[in-house]
Amino acid sequence: MGPGFLPFALGLLLLALGLAATLHVGLATRVAASGRIDWRATLAILGSLLAFGSTVTWLGFDPAVFLTAFVASRAERQTTLRRSLWLAAVLTVIADLLFLRALAMPLQAFGS
Repeated sequence: MGPGFLPFALGLLLLALGLAATLHVGLATRVAASGRIDWRATLAILGSLLAFGSTVTWLGFDPAVFLTAFVASRAERQTTLRRSLWLAAVLTVIADLLFLRALAMPLQAFGS
């Protein structure tokens, strides 16, 4: 066991929990669902993850978090544009305070 064992073990644990939750929700909703997939929500969540991964290095942490939160909040049809912007702004401030200030992660807040 080296220095990478704990992160690897936690990653496997999170993978197992994610698979278990996915299977549980899939089996529970199979009976009640109409069989239709909400493509807007699916694409919004996947798009938000791709947006963060592709923009965090050249836009910086804060704009990437803002963009991620904004795109993910558009998954819900009832969410207004104003509410999405407000949610993204609040989450950006919280993420900045937590990850960049409190935990001192080696990321740039703005720019590369």
